[in-house]
Amino acid sequence: MSISELLRLTARQQPAVEAIVDRGRRITYAEFDRAVDSIATGLLRMGLARADRAALWIPNHAEYLLVYLACLRAGIVVVPINIRLADDEVQYVLEHSGASVLFSIDEFQGQDFLARSLALKRRIAGLGRVIAVGGKSGPHHSEALAYDELLAATDSAAVREREEQAEDSELALIIYTSGTTGRPKGAMVSHGALRFYAGRAAAAGLFRRGDRILLMVPFATAAGSIIQTIPALHVGATLVLMEVFKAERSLEMIQSERITCLAGPPTIYILQLNVAGFERYDLSTLERVMVGAAPVTPELVAELSRRLAVQVVNAYGASETAGLVTWMPPDASVEQRTQTSGTPMPGYEIKIVDAGRRQVEPGTTGEIAVRGGSIMKGYFRDEEQTAKVLDNDGWWYSGDLGRIDTSGFLTIEGRQKEMYIRGGFNVYPAEVEAVLQQHPAILMSAVIGVPDPVLGEKGRAFVVLREGSRLTADQVREFCRAKIADYKLPDQVVFRASLPLSGLGKVQKSRLVEES
Repeated sequence: MSISELLRLTARQQPAVEAIVDRGRRITYAEFDRAVDSIATGLLRMGLARADRAALWIPNHAEYLLVYLACLRAGIVVVPINIRLADDEVQYVLEHSGASVLFSIDEFQGQDFLARSLALKRRIAGLGRVIAVGGKSGPHHSEALAYDELLAATDSAAVREREEQAEDSELALIIYTSGTTGRPKGAMVSHGALRFYAGRAAAAGLFRRGDRILLMVPFATAAGSIIQTIPALHVGATLVLMEVFKAERSLEMIQSERITCLAGPPTIYILQLNVAGFERYDLSTLERVMVGAAPVTPELVAELSRRLAVQVVNAYGASETAGLVTWMPPDASVEQRTQTSGTPMPGYEIKIVDAGRRQVEPGTTGEIAVRGGSIMKGYFRDEEQTAKVLDNDGWWYSGDLGRIDTSGFLTIEGRQKEMYIRGGFNVYPAEVEAVLQQHPAILMSAVIGVPDPVLGEKGRAFVVLREGSRLTADQVREFCRAKIADYKLPDQVVFRASLPLSGLGKVQKSRLVEES
């Protein structure tokens, strides 16, 4: 069954409820459902077949959601593309995925995306059509189909027939990973995986009917296209879209749109908490704040809980898991809420394994492995990489480091590939970063290993100070000395005005490594 059935059901149950709020536009579930039928009709009339791939190069606009659900309804596989990617990166995704159609915003932030898209079309033999979203006139529009043309007619019967043919095992999405370890890999997510995750997230109370969710991360990430959007459709929540994340603007929107639920990486919350005049915003409608996508310090969870007076859920998930896989049980202690990422949601299993993939004792750090109904089918056109992370028993080996205590609570330690070895001792950057974040003058930090002829590798810390603060490298090291072993101390401290961030708001350590 197509995951788009969730939209049909919700549209019948609450047709007048707002589904999407986008820069002043307010679209009800009934309007959402009708527009999706119209766009799906246009896709069928274009001759797109089941399992064809459609790439979406659109920012956080309502049109992304409309096209996304229309593709799923028509049995077409969606390939999200981050609006921040360079043309060569986009070309790789288009060629590797075999996308036959590209939905492109016409203009965004002063850039002519349609011209870029048409140039890509001329270079890529399999890319048959570009569809311009946005409606602005220009010299390129004669070469592209206008999005509005897809809305010209609706054949609900034909669309319904295509929708009902969908099997749970069929692909819905190919989400390309960030590519921090080389070329991006396309995680294949099925309709059944999306349905499984939506049901578990709703049952766990991560998303609820009546929620107003501020989408602060790009749709082109799993956090946008899956983690928040799919459960929102399931419970009938309202998605309020941020075109581009700006910390001060996000607080204004929480206040004006009476937002109840947030989800995002730690960086987003750090930036929000440090907005000048934070206390003047009325954030009293917030009920739940989910934080994940990168290691989270106990101090940040405690500060969010205190200053927002809300339930904070430090959850774990990935593109390959097609959603979050942990939650915070209602009876969790304060320590468990602030220092762990919770326990597996019902329907998921998590274990910690050593280098030989043998399960280790509670409290021992190792690689996190996950099993459950939303795990990806594999990496698209990459059997070798798939075999490295998926075994025959359905376990996905994440490459993330963590430990599980005797009560089943998971603590994230960082990425295996980020670990460096200093003089024979393993150093996990997330552990050092957690200490750095405890310093009252430090806003953000990132630690990497750099080559050293004597020790093999040394630690280099990149530090962003809070406005008006001053620190020296020696003061940073001295602060850390009382909290971690001497071999974990950063050998070098580099002060910066900012850190490179991905579209999701995660620190891009690969860029720091390139600069080093």
